[in-house]
Amino acid sequence: MNDLGPERYQSDRFIRKLLHLADARNTDIFYDLGCGIGQLCIVAVTEFDVRKAVGIESHRGRATKEVYRTLRRTRCQKQPRGSLS
Repeated sequence: MNDLGPERYQSDRFIRKLLHLADARNTDIFYDLGCGIGQLCIVAVTEFDVRKAVGIESHRGRATKEVYRTLRRTRCQKQPRGSLS
């Protein structure tokens, strides 16, 4: 898949506003389709205390980067599901 386009990142300020407007809370499961490096998932878990955040990314390089960033930033003890190989 070479036609995914450039990586675009949103500021944490924009992400917080988006999650606030969505009224994200600790009973929610948050899905981010095309999550890139997983910043939305990281903010949803660490600042909005959502019950679970699921990032879905089809680009292997971005998905790999997202997994390692998320594990490091959220101090997650559980390995993510899915194959990165």
